[in-house]
Amino acid sequence: MSRGTRLGFIALFAGSTFALAQVDDRSGHFDAARGRDLLNYPPDRQADLQHMRLELTIADMNDPRFNALATIRFSPLGGPLAALDLDAVNLNVTSVESPGRRVGFVSEPEHLRLTFDPPVGLGETAEVAIAYSAIDPAPGMVWTPESPAHPERPAQLHTLGQANWNRYWFPCRDFPSEFLTTELVVAVPQGFEVISNGRLVHRERGWLDADRSRELEIFTWTQDKPHVTYLVSLVVGKFETTNVGSRRLPMPVSVPAGSPGDVRGTFGRTPEMVRLFERLLDEPFPWDRYAQVMVWNFAAGGMEHTAATTLFEGACLTSEELRDRDMEDLVSHELLHQWFGDLLTCASWEHLWLNEGWASYGEYLWLEDALGEDAALGLAWDWLDSLSHDDADAPFQPAMASKKYHHPDDAFGRAADAYAKGALVLHALRQRLGDEAFWQGVRTYVDRFRHRAVETDDFRIVLEEVSGESLERFFGQYVTRPGLPVISLGWTWADGRLSVTAAQTQNIDGANPAFDVSIPFVVRAGQGEIVGELACDERNHEVVLYCPERPVSIAFDPRLACPARLEITQPAAAWVDQLEAGPTALARIRAASALADLPDAGAEAQLASVVRSESQPRRLRIEALEALGTLSTDAARLALVGAAPEDPSVRAALMGVLGESMYLGEAEREAAIERVVGALSDRSIRVRAEALRAGAMLQAAPILPESRKILGNAKSHGDLLGASIDAIRVIGDSRDVSLLLHAAEGGFPPGVRAQALRTAAELADDDATRDAVFAAVRQFAFDREVPISETAHELLSQSRRPEARETLEGVVRATRDPVRRAAVEDLIRQFDNPSRVDGE
Repeated sequence: MSRGTRLGFIALFAGSTFALAQVDDRSGHFDAARGRDLLNYPPDRQADLQHMRLELTIADMNDPRFNALATIRFSPLGGPLAALDLDAVNLNVTSVESPGRRVGFVSEPEHLRLTFDPPVGLGETAEVAIAYSAIDPAPGMVWTPESPAHPERPAQLHTLGQANWNRYWFPCRDFPSEFLTTELVVAVPQGFEVISNGRLVHRERGWLDADRSRELEIFTWTQDKPHVTYLVSLVVGKFETTNVGSRRLPMPVSVPAGSPGDVRGTFGRTPEMVRLFERLLDEPFPWDRYAQVMVWNFAAGGMEHTAATTLFEGACLTSEELRDRDMEDLVSHELLHQWFGDLLTCASWEHLWLNEGWASYGEYLWLEDALGEDAALGLAWDWLDSLSHDDADAPFQPAMASKKYHHPDDAFGRAADAYAKGALVLHALRQRLGDEAFWQGVRTYVDRFRHRAVETDDFRIVLEEVSGESLERFFGQYVTRPGLPVISLGWTWADGRLSVTAAQTQNIDGANPAFDVSIPFVVRAGQGEIVGELACDERNHEVVLYCPERPVSIAFDPRLACPARLEITQPAAAWVDQLEAGPTALARIRAASALADLPDAGAEAQLASVVRSESQPRRLRIEALEALGTLSTDAARLALVGAAPEDPSVRAALMGVLGESMYLGEAEREAAIERVVGALSDRSIRVRAEALRAGAMLQAAPILPESRKILGNAKSHGDLLGASIDAIRVIGDSRDVSLLLHAAEGGFPPGVRAQALRTAAELADDDATRDAVFAAVRQFAFDREVPISETAHELLSQSRRPEARETLEGVVRATRDPVRRAAVEDLIRQFDNPSRVDGE
């Protein structure tokens, strides 16, 4: 899954997690009162589920309910099977049958228990048919009926199974280690299309009633290669489909009918990405086709359902949007998941990084192939920057691979991030082993474990077999322990003797020993370079090299071979040299970042030169811009207001820097306002949006009327709507509340609606506007779009009005989604006890 706008589902409904006061806060997963281990272990497999045929009938797409028959083929494991437990929530089971057996069933809150008489014998294969119905089965199935707010939108539904939400619409063993083949036979009203996993094998006309009064269309999708439960997908809607692939491998891209997006402009390079990943992995694309489907109200950026990735509605960019950005990071991420996550799947959520780390590294691999190593290293720098809260604090902070979570969704939001840290671990392994051994190991891993569940040790052992290197310590410190090393580096030179010193300054104790690191460095001295390496597995270390001439600069870890936060001390002149002549873009990015804190370095001209150069990597240019914005010198201020980059991403970054710079003098401030106001007519949407935000920070007079104008039109671009709200929040007042409440109504994008409602609450400063906001909040608490309703719930919990509690109680009674219900119940507790903090 690509995170995108991933919603933070709160898993307070599971087990005993409401009783957080009993949990030992020092470990987070030990119940001190009962002495109970709260770590998460994979559940037993009572049987091998081999195949599921799921027949659904949807009578009316505006009525979120369906009837279904799930037929599951299975074989017992370990011995005769008298009872089988399946995960099932809010499913109204009416009958269960199995040929040659009497079957009993009991529906429990989280499970469906089946009993067989006689038991199914070991080595025997049996089938069980479960008839049931479901009403509005969120969060696993998200139903978007027609709405007057969006008259152009027909009804639509989509499913989202990760982490374990598919149990809300079909009975299953909802855990990532269960592989089975699937078949979906779905009857929908005439005119709607069904998209699912595998390939479409049949499409026929049908009837809902015996008198043939209501016509249906029946779609049969077959996924005949095994995959896991959470990857089963169902999408129903009205779409326009374009095949960007070939006859050998169809790659249909489906967008809602009438979408203004440019399909080929956004997704046209998917075949190139497939060829790249097939070559690197020496593994053909594993499925019959690769579909990409845009849906409304999606809770993530994308989800790698087998052979049929689901994407958020804005993923297909218009030709105007394509001028200044692309979706190739998202497309490559979800595509590589088809191997890592789908063909091979993490055996439990503890090992999520084997899915998400690889998918994130897919972004790097594509960027490296398309634009070169320097562009890709900029992405790796951002990953490292995002891990600032991943501290060496075992056992109190969970590792990237950890059994510590209250709900599987927690594994997606750790400080030791499975996405960024997972990708950095893979990159570091590639740097350590070299391309030949690394890719040989990866190919062996894929060959050995295709269509199987994998754990971290499976990957490690294969790499050790191929490379001959012992990697247990590496995996132990980066994968199964939290934190990154924080290393202070410096150097001195005298009489041909170069001393390089390292000090690990992160927390070091028995549970968090010093990291075993190896930091490469490149010394620029005289006319040549010296390549060295500093190996350190203790607090302090020194390495001495012979260097006949005084170094001009030393670039530490120029390819990010060592996942660590480096704090480097060297003369200002050395940083200037590294900015100009560092061996990689990442080395030059480090230099620009360091120069931001050195106003006496006199590096403004060099930084400005980087910003001006259209041939420099984008990430480096943005870092140089940000450095100029931080410096307080006259030269830096002049360089900022005089910058005129052509790259729209760099222009957008310039707007942000101008708005946030604390050191602009009066003349430069007027010049900055002129630049920002002029950018309101820039051809780039992104630049115009950042100009609105920057202009608000600079108190530029034209910004407020322009923001109000944009926000008054629901057809304005979502980026501009969001930026307008940000600007109004800074320079608007209570007179803007009515406009903001209008934007919170249906017809605006979901994220914009939530942002507008929150801002209206902030700006309301008199009884009339507060009453208007409160009335709107109560109304939106029942909205079907999750961002606006969750925002309303949060605002109600912060109110002291009795009606707020009454409304929250009404939400609890009205919602069938146990996840949202549990979240609102927790907000009610916060309302009753405002000083309460979760976990205390």
